[in-house]
Amino acid sequence: MLFAGDDAFDTDEGYQGKGQFLFAMMGTRGNHGCEMDSRDTTLPRSHPAIYGMTIIHGGALNLRTGNAGMRLRRGTGGKFGNLVIANLGGVNAVGIQVDSCSNEVRTQDYALVNPTTAGDVTNTHLFISSNAIMEGTATRFNWVSPCTAPATAWTSVTATSAALGLFGGFYESSNNTLELRPSCTSPAYSAIDDVPDTSFYLAVGFKGAFGNNNWLAGWSYLSGRFTTATNPGGAASPCTGGATFLVAPPPPPPPPSPSPPIPENAVTEQQVSFQVTLGMTRDQFELVPVSTAYKNTVAARVGVSADKVALEVDDSVAGRRLQSASSIIVTNKIVVPDAASAATVSNSVQAIVAAPQAFTTSLQQSNPAFASVQVSGITAPVIATILVPNQIYVQPVAQEPQKVFPDWGIAVFVILAVVLGSLCALFYWVVRRERSGKPVFMQLDIKKRPSNPAVDKGIELESTQV
Repeated sequence: MLFAGDDAFDTDEGYQGKGQFLFAMMGTRGNHGCEMDSRDTTLPRSHPAIYGMTIIHGGALNLRTGNAGMRLRRGTGGKFGNLVIANLGGVNAVGIQVDSCSNEVRTQDYALVNPTTAGDVTNTHLFISSNAIMEGTATRFNWVSPCTAPATAWTSVTATSAALGLFGGFYESSNNTLELRPSCTSPAYSAIDDVPDTSFYLAVGFKGAFGNNNWLAGWSYLSGRFTTATNPGGAASPCTGGATFLVAPPPPPPPPSPSPPIPENAVTEQQVSFQVTLGMTRDQFELVPVSTAYKNTVAARVGVSADKVALEVDDSVAGRRLQSASSIIVTNKIVVPDAASAATVSNSVQAIVAAPQAFTTSLQQSNPAFASVQVSGITAPVIATILVPNQIYVQPVAQEPQKVFPDWGIAVFVILAVVLGSLCALFYWVVRRERSGKPVFMQLDIKKRPSNPAVDKGIELESTQV
């Protein structure tokens, strides 16, 4: 788990699962490595059983106060062995904090919870091994009222950062080389806790999530930062120190498919991007006058117009938004037409990185909202070639020549031609018949009926008489 922004591992509501080889790096905004709750006296009691866990906190760079490697509360039980909790510097940071206690039995006596001797068959105990390693804090156990410290103070193994052998930038924007495997001379390879059973757990010879092998290599967002040393800390040979089992890394995943090349005729621009961490909330920054003042300041410092600057604001880690985040990361993207302009902008960004105070002063003068804002984490510029929006190159497709007439027009033309041709043929045939004395249309000889005077006169007489 990387940079969760809150707690890395949460359990509650009667959870009774098992875990091994758990790893979390909390970064600058993480809170507790574990926050494990039950439901006070309500059963079933939460009882996670974790053997082999490494929690690396953000140390002095963490922006929160009161962090704990593990926070156990509301009567949770559990078994916790082979723990490595490191880099616990910071304000009020503690190793393990226990609060809101209930009627769970809190103990460091493994005999009370060893399942092979029928110990803790009802999951009523909270067991934390005294072999746990805690580095970076003087307060290894913190009992918060109404919880009371046990009569015999709980103990753990104390190790300095150098002795433990973990190194690297344990925060979000770091590019430093990382070593997550304890050095061979560290206490991580001695006084190993027995696992409760071997049907689920592997019996290992080291504490924490890592032994000789970094099984995250090739699988993690951090992969590009891992040391290339074969053995922990660059040792000449693998660590033994009581190790009975060394976990081999799984095969790495297949490499990602390469991005398709930009076509030769594509219209492209150059984008210069860099990040700035601001000590303010997202809601404060997204007020229009505030974000506009920021954009204008960036544009002025790099020598471009404000419309060439695009901003992306992030107050979340791994996709989880934190409304109460006290800092944000602003990604600045400056788009310019060519490589020469990109080089000029990149040089200007490098000047900001080299002298951040001048940028901070300009920002504070741009708007009262920045008057007391802390500016940090300014990253080096990154130049990339991008396609111009709305002008993406498309492979030309051969087009058919346009037709003079549409298909339906040709059909009408053919029909008319057939009809006219038929009429002309008919007319020609009729004329030929007439000239040959065989007319098609015969003339009717209708003769006028002869007149009958008598009849006509009679009719007239009859008509007269009437």
